[in-house]
Amino acid sequence: MRRRKTQSFEYLKNKWGSSNKRAVEVVQRTMDNIEKLFTFLKIYGH
Repeated sequence: MRRRKTQSFEYLKNKWGSSNKRAVEVVQRTMDNIEKLFTFLKIYGH
């Protein structure tokens, strides 16, 4: 019983970890795009 519980905990931890990693990638990509946009506005905004 106890072993099954830890297995499901590991499963949830891994699942959350992988989805969390994906979320971090999305955030980094978004930040990249925002930086590019600001650079674009700086160059062509004047």
